[in-house]
Amino acid sequence: MIDETPGRELIDRAESLITRLRDIQSCRIATDETGQVTEIHVVACTNRSPKLIARDVESCLSAELGLYVDYRKIGVVIIDARKELHPQRRLTDQAEHEETEAEEIEAPPVDEQMHLLEFLEQDMRVRFKGLTLTLGDGSYDIEVCLEKSGIEAIGSIGDLKLGESIQESIARATVHALSELLDDGFNLCLSGIEEVTIRGRAVLMAMVDVVSGREAQGYVGCAFAGRDSNEAAALAVLDALNRPLGKWKSRQEIHYTIR
Repeated sequence: MIDETPGRELIDRAESLITRLRDIQSCRIATDETGQVTEIHVVACTNRSPKLIARDVESCLSAELGLYVDYRKIGVVIIDARKELHPQRRLTDQAEHEETEAEEIEAPPVDEQMHLLEFLEQDMRVRFKGLTLTLGDGSYDIEVCLEKSGIEAIGSIGDLKLGESIQESIARATVHALSELLDDGFNLCLSGIEEVTIRGRAVLMAMVDVVSGREAQGYVGCAFAGRDSNEAAALAVLDALNRPLGKWKSRQEIHYTIR
């Protein structure tokens, strides 16, 4: 039976399955708010054409998981493997390439490949957009603004006493903003943030727990304090979670209630 609206578990299985295919180095599957697959991004190290790689992905998902995805939704970035091959192996691969040349689509130039890789990486990451610190009578409020794929989210912590750690409060607000961007079945919790000194330079280290039921997994990130330790607190949290964020389901839109 063909699954038109796969769940997150099936998407994770699909990504794992695709990365086990010949020549494929990494994979990320994007879905819309209904759970339907909108794009599959694949990076492959091979001399084969993107079209052949996309067909492999399409056939594998259909045969192994009953998940049908039109090959036109599968974007493939090719990293040229011939530079790493022995000269004799290159000749063999060249002969294979010539046999299938009529069916293949020419791979993009190396510069374009690197640009596409950079684009995919940026698309998966969350960007820090700004920090607002509002001082009141003996207290302060914090708002952190983040952005991912054109969607902005605001995390806020209010009515904080002036004696409380500003960096910890900013880190908590950043975790709040990240939670607004995600649409997955777990919670994010700041475990702690500390300043350490490495070879004379101040570094902020943050630990964030991903809590699902009774299980928790910790992620650690860091950022040089530099001239703005407040911004570094937010960047340390993002550094901890930006890599796994690409595997988690994101919201397609965010609605705020004004009170």
